[in-house]
Formats: sequence, structure tokens, C-alpha cells
Amino acid sequence: MKSELQASVATGDKFSDVVSVSSQVIESFGMKTNNTAKMTANTKKVVNELAYTADMTATDFHSLGKGMEYVGSIAKTTGVSLSSTSAMLGVLSNRGLEADKAGTGVRKVLTSLSSNASALKKYGIQVKNSNGNLKSMSNIFTQINDKTKNWGTVKKNAFFKAIFGTTGMNAASILSENATQLGNLTKKVGAAGEKGTYVASLAKANMKTAKNAYAQFKQAGQALITLLGKNLLPALYKSSKELQRRFTIRRQWQD
Repeated sequence: MKSELQASVATGDKFSDVVSVSSQVIESFGMKTNNTAKMTANTKKVVNELAYTADMTATDFHSLGKGMEYVGSIAKTTGVSLSSTSAMLGVLSNRGLEADKAGTGVRKVLTSLSSNASALKKYGIQVKNSNGNLKSMSNIFTQINDKTKNWGTVKKNAFFKAIFGTTGMNAASILSENATQLGNLTKKVGAAGEKGTYVASLAKANMKTAKNAYAQFKQAGQALITLLGKNLLPALYKSSKELQRRFTIRRQWQD
């Protein structure tokens, strides 16, 4: 839980939110494993990528988690990385679209790109590589932006609605207009995940203030309670059942 605790101090989000979001994202992207070392590495990667995204955009850990609830499994299915998905949610948050709305929008964007590859090809937009997989989101939206940036509002809106539907057209439009930012952010988010030290460094910097030192103390307490709960509750339950059994036997004997 070290990575989650560091992320909580680094981002200012509740420890419980960080743990919940991290677990949900790990599950959605198929990163859950019984190998302890691998699971620790995956958790560190997820936490660092999400924390970096939250710190560099207008979103936060909780809102990213809410968005991931809607898009995580689809991103995994379509071969879109966590760093790319996080970056898309972050870019959308900068334009006021976040949490469930951002997640719903990106989910529709990904399903539309997969199902409308032929329609986009007619516009000279190639969304799949030679292996039949989706190209990077920054590549795709750069192509879309290059094609539509000089169009009038009516024509542009008609295009985005036809390809992405009412649900995804706003998200797709924002992503195409910010394709360069999306590409840069995706690389930096991925780098933060690979390096795995972003939350540790940020938490250390935040600990220099008394307020954040106290916050870490509180979050550490939550972490301890959570850990003890996982380890002790089964034993406590077993003990309580045994006490209940003995008490029942004693009452029966007295009666």
C-alpha cells in the first residue's frame, strides 16, 4: 500500500479513494495478478500514471476513477493503453468534461473508431495499422484535426456526429483540437508510470509543510486500519463465533 499512500499525500485525495480507484483500474486493464512482485509493480505504475495525469490537468484522482469506470474495459479491449486513456480524460477535463461524462465520451470515441474505420478511410483518415489495431490516439486525432480544421462549423459538427454519434462527438472534437497536447501528455504519463517515482517525489515535497505532514499521518492511519482489517477480520470473526458457541453451551448447561 506504499504507492497508494504516497499518491494520497501527493495528490491530496483520500487514501480510500486512491485504493479504490487503483484497484478498479488494475482490474479493468487486466493487470491483476497473483504474483506479489508483479502486482506491486503494476500498482506502482497505475498510481503514478493516474497521479501525474491528475496533477497536470484539471481532473483529480476520484474523477479519473469515475471516468475509468466507463472506459477502462473498452480501452483494454481496443488495445488503448492506460497512459493514453488517462491522457484523454485529462485533456477533456481541461475543457470542462470530466468524470462520468468524460468516461462515457471516450468510451463512445473508442467504439466508434473501431467500427467506423471504413467511413474514416473515405476521408483519408487511417485509424488502424497494418496489424488491424488502432493507431495511437494522438496520431488518429492529428489526422482528424488536419482534415477538419478548416471546415465550417456546420460541416464539422455533421462529421463528428456521423462518426462518433451524439454521445461521443463533443469528446472527439475536443481531442482533435488538442491532438498535440494529447500526444505530449500521453508520453509524459507513460514515462511517469515506467519510472514509478512521481508520487514518491511529490509526496516528499509536500511533506515539507506541517499541514501535509499531518495529512500523511492521518492517511497512514487509514492505511493501517485497512491493512489490519484485511488481516484480522477473519480471525476476529472466527473468535467471536467460538465465544458465541461457548456462551450458548454455558446457558444450556445452566438451564
